[in-house]
Amino acid sequence: MLHKEPPVWLVKDFLTAEDCNALIEEGREGLRPEKIYEGSFVVFDEQRLQPLAIAAPLCAFVSWVFHGNAFAAMMTFALAVVTVAGLRETVRWYSENVAAAGGRGGARFTGSKWQLGPPLPRGPAEGARKRLLEGVRQLCGLPGIQWMEPPFLTRYKLGEGQDAHLDSRERPEPGAEGPEVAAFERIGGQRTVQCLCYLNDVNIENCGGATRFLHKALAGLCVQPVAGSALVFCTAFANGDEDVRMVHDAEPLHGSKEVEKWIVPVWALERKHHDWQQWQQHAVESC
Repeated sequence: MLHKEPPVWLVKDFLTAEDCNALIEEGREGLRPEKIYEGSFVVFDEQRLQPLAIAAPLCAFVSWVFHGNAFAAMMTFALAVVTVAGLRETVRWYSENVAAAGGRGGARFTGSKWQLGPPLPRGPAEGARKRLLEGVRQLCGLPGIQWMEPPFLTRYKLGEGQDAHLDSRERPEPGAEGPEVAAFERIGGQRTVQCLCYLNDVNIENCGGATRFLHKALAGLCVQPVAGSALVFCTAFANGDEDVRMVHDAEPLHGSKEVEKWIVPVWALERKHHDWQQWQQHAVESC
């Protein structure tokens, strides 16, 4: 146990070295479909605001042309500079706090992901995938793997990571229409437990890459990735409400160009995830 309340555990030797290597090699060889994020990056790009640099001189020139007064032109210039600076900081705040949805969904992720869910074709990593899913099922006491979100193999390279985010989901508002509720239930409802499986060692002192919990309730808990271990914590309360204390990030990697971090995050769900049934049916039809 790394932290008592809210509880955070580290399960050692959750995966074997052979299984970790098999999953990593499957990612390197591109044997699984890659997940492409569209519109999920929320990045404040200050260079896009550089054209506003001409705003202050232009305003001062216009003021001088219309008023023929150097003092008025100087005051206009100063006011424009303050306005542009305020606009820049407003855009920065909006990007980091509002557009990022408080760290949900729009959390800035830089890295690569490959689908590890079904169908599961035969290959070197087939056994590793099955043992991973069965291990999470037993750990979380789930009736079957259908009560998990189909996982993604994730790789971070130099400079890559993920900003502060929550892995729980926002429930539909009370009184929400049927389609919204149905869509929420189709993907298994709330994520209740996260099992974050580390596939390789990362020296966080030299290379970064730590999993950092940011809420004061966890007193800055920082976890170093160790191959084969699994970081386990509850993303929501028993009633399904989000536990905002579990906000965390994936510290960006730094150091040499060869540095990498490989993980498989798996989430236990309230109910069955529809995609498992859909994929399994597709696999039967293909046969």
